[in-house]
Amino acid sequence: MLKVRLNLKKVVAIATCLAVTTIFSGCDDKEKEDPKIPVLTTATASTITAGGAVSGGNITFDGGAEIIARGVCWATSPEPTISDSKTTDGTGAGSFTSTLTGLTANTTYYVRAYASNSVGTAYGTEVNFITGTLLPVLTTTAATNITATTATLGGNITNAGAPEYIERGVVYATTQNPTTANSKTTDGTGAGTGNFSTTASDLTASTIYYVRAYATNSAGTAYGSQVSFTTTAATFFAGSGASVDPYLINTATQLAKLAELINAGNTSYNNKYYKLTADIDLSAFGIGWNGGKGWIPIGTNSNRFSGSIDGNNHKVSGLYINDSNLEYAGLFGYIMQGYIQNLSVEGAVTGKNYVGGVAGDVLMGGWNTNCVNNCYVAIVVNGNDYVGGVVGALDMGIIGNCYVTGAVNGNSNVGGVAGRALSESGPINCYTTCTVTGESRVGGVVGNVDNNSGVRNCYATGAVSGNTYVGGIAGSVVNWSGVRNCYATGAVSGVSFVGGVAGTGDVTNCVALNPSIERTTGSNSYFGRVVGYGGTFTNNIAWDGMTAINHTLFGAGALHYNKDGLNKTAAELKQQDTYVALESTYLGWDFSGFFGNDPVWKMGVDSYELPVFYWQTTTPAEMPGHLK
Repeated sequence: MLKVRLNLKKVVAIATCLAVTTIFSGCDDKEKEDPKIPVLTTATASTITAGGAVSGGNITFDGGAEIIARGVCWATSPEPTISDSKTTDGTGAGSFTSTLTGLTANTTYYVRAYASNSVGTAYGTEVNFITGTLLPVLTTTAATNITATTATLGGNITNAGAPEYIERGVVYATTQNPTTANSKTTDGTGAGTGNFSTTASDLTASTIYYVRAYATNSAGTAYGSQVSFTTTAATFFAGSGASVDPYLINTATQLAKLAELINAGNTSYNNKYYKLTADIDLSAFGIGWNGGKGWIPIGTNSNRFSGSIDGNNHKVSGLYINDSNLEYAGLFGYIMQGYIQNLSVEGAVTGKNYVGGVAGDVLMGGWNTNCVNNCYVAIVVNGNDYVGGVVGALDMGIIGNCYVTGAVNGNSNVGGVAGRALSESGPINCYTTCTVTGESRVGGVVGNVDNNSGVRNCYATGAVSGNTYVGGIAGSVVNWSGVRNCYATGAVSGVSFVGGVAGTGDVTNCVALNPSIERTTGSNSYFGRVVGYGGTFTNNIAWDGMTAINHTLFGAGALHYNKDGLNKTAAELKQQDTYVALESTYLGWDFSGFFGNDPVWKMGVDSYELPVFYWQTTTPAEMPGHLK
């Protein structure tokens, strides 16, 4: 019995133990849970740019299972998932950092951190941010269609920026790296990418400009690369200035602009060709202009005019200069190696020295070079020294086929066509009807003919008065110079060295038709019907009725070869043969045309019965009264 009882105790103990074990074992199974999705938060975005940002997250519970992927995901709409853009930033719980790239500027993005385990993917709280703005991106195109004052400019926008630009155009300046603070164009608001062009129209001629395209949005202003260009010379006149395409001038304003350019030293307008296309009235640049001094001549002593002007048979009227201190006065002040032709000039000019209707001074670069041709001048000219109806002083140049009416007044070197002709210079085939007054070296055509210069085939009909060296054609003819084939019909007066053709010098084939030679004062001598004194006299004749006033210094007048010439009656002087007989070679009076050329002379018609030029279409108003 006892043995059985013990066994029962063991059984009970074993059973009890098993029960307890079973109970506790059952408790452990009941408390153990299944794995879950992780728990995490999303980091606020930082380091935000136009194309990226930094975010991340913190995994605070892995859900009872290993974190096998983590990062952030984003989209432009709320609640992004890993199906949207995302980063992959390792494994495991804890904090991590994510870098977002490839974003669009100025755009709202929604971001959530994510973590994945064996159960699934969990997301952190959602944050959002706006990416930064983006400047436009563009280039500058090269300038085209460049003129003196305009150019076509532009750019190419390759990225419109974010937000899109609100203004575009070009900036330009004469200094490098221009900005919108300089000159600019405005060429529309946002219109996407692509090329655009514009025109700058306020430029200065012959100037280097620097240009950049620009585009502006809320982020600021972006500029393209810098380009440069140079404007052309100013084109104030139609044409190119070439001989076959001359600059065209048809207004007084344009002629004044030419004076402004030349006088300022703008060499772009020298050595060019010009042509008038209309008559020009300079009244607007007259008495009410330049402080009452009137027209400002083209060319100065320091900036001389060197172009060629064809007046195209047009007239410049209303020329007015009134400045007794002005040197180099006239329509042109100083011409150097220039050429003026086919032009009429009307007006009044008062200056100091070097004063003329067309030009104050003309200096040519070669001997016997044409400089003024086929010009008509109706003028009153007043000055001191070197004063002439066409030019004041002429050096190494020829004035041809010109005529002058009006009056020329000065002190010394005063002439109806030129005040002085120097160095193989002088007028050819010219006439004047103007009165000429002065003191010394005063002539109806040229006051002073010097240094191998000459007066050929010219005549003068106006009265000439002075003091010393006074002549109906030339006052003083010196230094291998001469007067040939000329006649004068105006009265001549002076004190000494006074002649119907020249005051002194060599005279050949000339005709003195003056009504009188007068000594105005004093007792000095040297008067002659043809020449007052000195020189060589060859084949000269004179009207036999010429009067000597206040002197008795005329000779017998029986020879060609003296200062008084051979007597001829008024009737003889109206005959062509009288002139031809002086010299029958080509150096004489040409009424027939030597060597196949046009004749130089023809006998006058209607009421004027003396020789006139072959090119003349009109003759002096009437025959001199003393020769009728």
